[in-house]
Amino acid sequence: ATPASGSVFSSWKQGSTVISTSNPTNITMNSNKIITATFNIFIGPLPLPPPISPPPVNPPPNNPVFSLTTVVPGGNGTISKSPDKTSYSFGETVLLFPYPANNNYSFTGWGGDLSGPINPKSITMDGNKTVTATFTLIPPTIYRLNVVKIGSAANLGIIQSSPLGINCGADCVEYYNAQTGAVTLTRNAPLGASFAGWVGCTNIIGNDCVVIMNGNRTVTATFNTAIAPPPAPVIDLVVTAPTTFTISPTTVARGGTVTFPSFTVKNQGANASGSFSIGFYLATNGAAIDPSDTLLGSSLAGIASIAPGASRTFSSYTRTIPTTVSPGTYTIGIMVDNLTAITESSEANNNDTKTTITVR
Repeated sequence: ATPASGSVFSSWKQGSTVISTSNPTNITMNSNKIITATFNIFIGPLPLPPPISPPPVNPPPNNPVFSLTTVVPGGNGTISKSPDKTSYSFGETVLLFPYPANNNYSFTGWGGDLSGPINPKSITMDGNKTVTATFTLIPPTIYRLNVVKIGSAANLGIIQSSPLGINCGADCVEYYNAQTGAVTLTRNAPLGASFAGWVGCTNIIGNDCVVIMNGNRTVTATFNTAIAPPPAPVIDLVVTAPTTFTISPTTVARGGTVTFPSFTVKNQGANASGSFSIGFYLATNGAAIDPSDTLLGSSLAGIASIAPGASRTFSSYTRTIPTTVSPGTYTIGIMVDNLTAITESSEANNNDTKTTITVR
């Protein structure tokens, strides 16, 4: 069915019954048929009004220029402008870039004549503008330092840190900002404990453990029970005889000889003496015999050990007075262990055997 101008096809009817709304449609001829095509008057949509154009934006007269002021509260960053100029023409677009002062800050948003967190962001210069950029301190990363003491004397050992925080002892866990960098651990092994070593250090400098806090860290310190050193041997050599020490002659020319009487050396200690020596000396009058004095001849070296509580007697010895000494009165005597081959409980009684002699 073809509608006339101003109308539109609606449906096919047989009598008052709509048999189809399709156009065209098919009819089965099984009897005589009267088919009616129904048309309605076409009512179209209302015509659209013509588009309304916005009024043109015209620059103000006299070609003004505008300033763009950037502000960063707290000085935690900077704002870069592109293009970067002291003034801008009407309608000019400026792209703004926020830069944090360092890695500790992040950009969080614009203020003033801009808003929002978009980075970078542009602004159109249709007047003087002020733009603020806000930067927020990034929360520091915190890491855990755990100090573990092990060993048979772990309860005695002390670990302390620099910067302060660890005092282990009692406080063996501390939390450090990653920006701390290095933590130095110092160990102290008191009486009864010995330090055996560190495990888990970034570096060991001397006796200290250096830990770089770039993650959670565990450091182990080993303290063992200290082994007491064996007691020092108790040795004490002393000349016990003669009770009256005399030299013959008591006056002698330079280059002459003197005779020392026989004498007895006793070990008053609780341990064997070990090998030692005996020296004969000429010293300043009235002074104690000392190894720095004038040695007469050579020392009796390599003398065999004397058992604890035992004594040994030495025969008389003759010694020559050097021609290089000046005339005068001197102290002359014997010094036991003059070469300090052994350590004695008393070194003060090694040089008590002495008398006075005149040298011409």
